[in-house]
Amino acid sequence: MYFNVVEALYIEEYKINLKFENGKTGVVNLAEYILQGEIFQPLQSLENFKNFTVTYGTLTWNNGEIDIAPETLYEKPIPEESPNSTSFESLARKVFSQYYGTPLKPGSLPGIPKKWDLLSEDGTIVGDAKYYTLVGGSSLPPAKFSTIAEHVWLLEKTSAQTKFLVFGNQVEVPQHWLARYGKLVSGINFFFLDFEGNITPLN
Repeated sequence: MYFNVVEALYIEEYKINLKFENGKTGVVNLAEYILQGEIFQPLQSLENFKNFTVTYGTLTWNNGEIDIAPETLYEKPIPEESPNSTSFESLARKVFSQYYGTPLKPGSLPGIPKKWDLLSEDGTIVGDAKYYTLVGGSSLPPAKFSTIAEHVWLLEKTSAQTKFLVFGNQVEVPQHWLARYGKLVSGINFFFLDFEGNITPLN
């Protein structure tokens, strides 16, 4: 059925990014179920909540003992259903913590006037998440190009061993930037991250 869940990725708290059989994607917040329904009481622990699987087209927990009907997930009106910069930053933090094998959290580095979205505890890995769109869906965004250049400059000033920028929404933005200025960038990795959690290196 079109409303069957085919992929699911934990975001944060009681939020899960879902992809349905017809291609629809969105972030669902299941807090109202988990915190109010007696049957869902075991899932109030986030460790238990995170331990879900996709079985027979829907989310299940505890070896199938707990589930939510896929049509409920599909029709549920969710403010976060349209991806935004906040949910993208949370996704990037989760995916790149796994990618680099260490927790990445917001933080600052000495001497750099910037709070980074993605920073390892020892400061050896630093990155930022950017959710950018072309102007009018097709034109280059000069203001955002300037922001990317600023972040590259700040990353170059850090002593971190691993430096990166991760982009979401429209891959054309970082691609156009790299086409113009990529030869001037050294030691900074550019990535694109889709809302299914797939990482694509750009340089």
